[in-house]
Amino acid sequence: MVAVAATASACGTDAGARGVDGYCRELAEDAQLLNMDLVSVVEVDSLVERYQHFADTAPLAVADQWVQLTNLARAAAEVDLANEDSRAAVVEQAASTERAAIQIADHASATCGIVLLMGTPPPATTTTVAPPPTEPAATTTTAPGVAVVPDPATTPAIPAETAPPST
Repeated sequence: MVAVAATASACGTDAGARGVDGYCRELAEDAQLLNMDLVSVVEVDSLVERYQHFADTAPLAVADQWVQLTNLARAAAEVDLANEDSRAAVVEQAASTERAAIQIADHASATCGIVLLMGTPPPATTTTVAPPPTEPAATTTTAPGVAVVPDPATTPAIPAETAPPST
């Protein structure tokens, strides 16, 4: 998932707190964290901290973009999942920061030789559900990690003799 082809010499010269050498070195060290799917609050908090660090130390060419992603990570960490407006606001903010993520990834690739998957949507997958003998197949396109749950009202029950054993 992560390709890291960076060496300190490939990143240019270090120019203080926003030097390219240190930035490239840290991106290489954190590439896996930056590319992973987040599954816990601890991981989100850790990501917010790393994004803030990059916002404070990244080369000026991408510093503002890191600020945008830091703000998005904070909003995601604080979203009220029970509130539709709160969720919608984070989705809208994510859409508005996509360009910043792509610019960071492009800069990391060009400057450091590091491939970040930030801003790159996962490929869609297509799943075909076998229909009952008298109905056409239903095809659903989803992103990875999204479950398709059949509607019990329209999905036929599996006869007991063919159902998998319960555990």
